[in-house]
Amino acid sequence: MRLFLALDLSDPLRQSMAEAINRLRPMAPRARWVGAASLHLTLHFLGETGPDRLPALRARLAQVQAAAVPLHLRGWGFFPDARPPRVFWVGVEPAPALLALQAQLQARLVELGWAAAGEAYTPHLTLARARQGRELQALQPLLSAPAPDWGEILVREYVLYQSRPRPGEHQYTPLARFALRHA
Repeated sequence: MRLFLALDLSDPLRQSMAEAINRLRPMAPRARWVGAASLHLTLHFLGETGPDRLPALRARLAQVQAAAVPLHLRGWGFFPDARPPRVFWVGVEPAPALLALQAQLQARLVELGWAAAGEAYTPHLTLARARQGRELQALQPLLSAPAPDWGEILVREYVLYQSRPRPGEHQYTPLARFALRHA
């Protein structure tokens, strides 16, 4: 099973992101745009995991004690950078509660034998991917415009997801949900 941990969006914020994708898609029609139902904020990618590891993983994740996470979405950008862009994303401000949750989850995963992330955590929502950078180049002028402010939500749970490849887009199935305490 291919697993990851993520925060979900509220329905209104998901709708705002879907509307933005619909407006931007004609500018980069060959990019692979994320469907509204698949939008999430990844906390940690676990990768291929045997089903025998699920009970210990769930038990360890249930021990995490963290506050509800305020997510403030603002601006957009590219990974690895604007030349050549491979991923087009919406920025997520790195609130202390978000960074603390991500660090605590990573520590629990390392205790269970998963590797720590090799890069610093950069919170973002992926909107589109490109096989070749040219597919997203038409979006580059957006970076010189004022950064859009998408709003803020308070997320009260994180989710363990299974990712299954499907034609056109991956299917994400929640395997477990874990409550975050109120701030």
